[in-house]
Amino acid sequence: MKTKFQSVCAFITMILVLCVLASVALLGFGDYTGVFGEGGVVLGLDLVGGTRLVYAPDVEDGYDLSDEQMNTVSSMLRARLDFYGYTEATVTVDENNRFVVEIPEVSGTEAEKLLSATAKLTFEVNEGNDKFSVVMEGSAIESARAEYGNTGYGYEGWYVSLKIKDEHRETFRKATEKALTLTDKSIYIKLDGETYSSPKVSEVLDTDRVMISGSFDQTTATALAGVITSGQLPFALKIEQSAQIDATLGATALQSSLIAGGIGILLVMLFMIVFYRLPGLMATIALTGYTVCVGLILSLLHVNLSLAGIAGIILSIGMAVDANVIIFERVKEELRLGRSTKAAMRAGFHKAVGAIVDSNVTTVIAVVVLYLFGTGPIQGFAITLGLGVLLSLVFAVLVTRFLLNCLVGMKVTKLSLWGVRKKKTTEEKSSVLATFNYVTCRKYFLIVVAVMIVIGGLSFGIRGFNPDVDFTGGTTMQIDFYDALRENGASSISDGMLDEMIATVKGAQNADGSALGVQVSSAQRANGTEVVFKLSELDMDGRNAVFHALQEKYGLPSDALVSASNVGATVSAEIRRDAVIATVVAILLMLVYISIRFDLHSGLAAVICLAHDVLIMIIAYSLFQIPLNTNMIAALLTILGYSINATIVILDRIRENRKTLSNTDFASVVNVSIKQTFLRSLNTTVTTFITITMVFLLGVTSIRQFALPLMVGIVAGMFSSVCLAGNLWLLLTKLIRTRKQKKTSTEAD
Repeated sequence: MKTKFQSVCAFITMILVLCVLASVALLGFGDYTGVFGEGGVVLGLDLVGGTRLVYAPDVEDGYDLSDEQMNTVSSMLRARLDFYGYTEATVTVDENNRFVVEIPEVSGTEAEKLLSATAKLTFEVNEGNDKFSVVMEGSAIESARAEYGNTGYGYEGWYVSLKIKDEHRETFRKATEKALTLTDKSIYIKLDGETYSSPKVSEVLDTDRVMISGSFDQTTATALAGVITSGQLPFALKIEQSAQIDATLGATALQSSLIAGGIGILLVMLFMIVFYRLPGLMATIALTGYTVCVGLILSLLHVNLSLAGIAGIILSIGMAVDANVIIFERVKEELRLGRSTKAAMRAGFHKAVGAIVDSNVTTVIAVVVLYLFGTGPIQGFAITLGLGVLLSLVFAVLVTRFLLNCLVGMKVTKLSLWGVRKKKTTEEKSSVLATFNYVTCRKYFLIVVAVMIVIGGLSFGIRGFNPDVDFTGGTTMQIDFYDALRENGASSISDGMLDEMIATVKGAQNADGSALGVQVSSAQRANGTEVVFKLSELDMDGRNAVFHALQEKYGLPSDALVSASNVGATVSAEIRRDAVIATVVAILLMLVYISIRFDLHSGLAAVICLAHDVLIMIIAYSLFQIPLNTNMIAALLTILGYSINATIVILDRIRENRKTLSNTDFASVVNVSIKQTFLRSLNTTVTTFITITMVFLLGVTSIRQFALPLMVGIVAGMFSSVCLAGNLWLLLTKLIRTRKQKKTSTEAD
């Protein structure tokens, strides 16, 4: 048993550890420069800008480029970017069959080098006098990855593991057999004639798995694996344009978002302290450590972070607070029963762990599926959410518990300091929360749902959606404002000037004076004096109208229009398909897990609640005409994770009360369970809503368009978990039991 002195020492030690972690994260240590230093968190294109590259197929005149070839190249470029961690990069195809690639926080030279290995890959041998012959094409490789370990030949370290396609296994065997007959006994791995590696062959290899070892470190092994993974394109690529571009969301978007998020987290911490007193203070300390560790690991892993990734972090912070709220509410229940602080702590944590683990496991299931099936921003979301969920579990169950145990050891046991106030029984019975019957009011809840569906249906019929050019594709216009800047004595384009340009573009008119109704997805500074406008798709007359409007406003010469072309959707059909598949698979696996851990009707109730929350968010997109773009995918995935977390808590309490209240009818069990968990649901909603609201109030327009549906989804998630989950479980339980009874009765007859 710890003494008071030992508890004080343990408490101080934990605080010092968290302070050291914060110092390392912010200031760096050794070669590590900190979260916001060089080599720290990699921010997405929409937050910090990056490089815009335009590649054209290097083919002879008259070569027939098929849609299948273009899709293959686009997918391979996407796969290569994902391989190097640039999940937020975008790949589109314009009307001239060129590939437009935008990579965040990377210089033009680095970006060109990153994708330079997307040409023809060959495996060759040197037959003497530097006369090389091809023994295998890059298309024979199924996969390549960097690994660390013992290869079995007395070598331990980094190596590249290759998987040869089954149909090319014999080709590779013959290649190694030929290499052994030559002087240098090497197989040269080349891209467009440039040698990237020349591993020696020591024996004939008749296998589908090969290890390339040598003087590799992690960086060089990963680079070679990426080169080999790129495979063989149907044609080579040549670079036509390279430009540095500014952040899509503007220069102040990141700063305002960080300020808003910081204020939101501080308000959440204040709420926790006011509502839960000392436990709330311990939770804020743990939450601070959690936030620091998330930033530290994201920077060490060089995770690419954009709005989708930030959504994952916001959700994980909400889940970290949620876990603490579940624990504290359980502890308060035990304290009200008259248990000692130490006993209440032990019982509260024991009872809370099941719900916390189940809710986190369901989220982890979604994370794994999203990462495996998703591409680009979906993977970015999955990485940040998965990391956050695992860390939130550690900090809630271990760190917060450690700090609270230290308080108990220091004899800090006054009930008021633990957020518990003694109330008279008559007061408790007369409170609205204690007398409200959630089961008998379910018809009113269903009426609310029906009204929202009707409103949504009317909105769809009258207004439809507001698809951004990310979804539909559009027109890209690159315009040079050098002359306008020179006349104004400016050296660069300011945020105010950029906003003015956007307003001019939106006000562009046709020759007949009618407005074009141009939708501007983004306007990015490129090459110092140039601006790249991404617009809704325009024909030649529309492009001319936009350019003439800018020309008249800024006195531009006729050659200021650098380029104009139509581009495909950034959120490609592949990304949309992957998002749908990943979501459906995740929901089905959640259903299986919940059915195993609870019962089938619990799983079905949870899935229906998820469908409700997604539907309400979709209605919000139509009702408020929020642009449909990449952020919609992130927002929907965020609410899926948030909603299932809230629903699990209700179902867990129902499961528990079915055992302790075995003589009580199911309707009463459901009603009691919802009442017992209502404060948890309310407090979790309030804390998450506070953070998102601050982002909405202080963020730029694009950030607000992302935050608004999240706010709607959070409220919908609370409504479904409190008002629908328990009632759905009750209805499904009765339905399943009735069917079983009828089946049993039929068999008996």
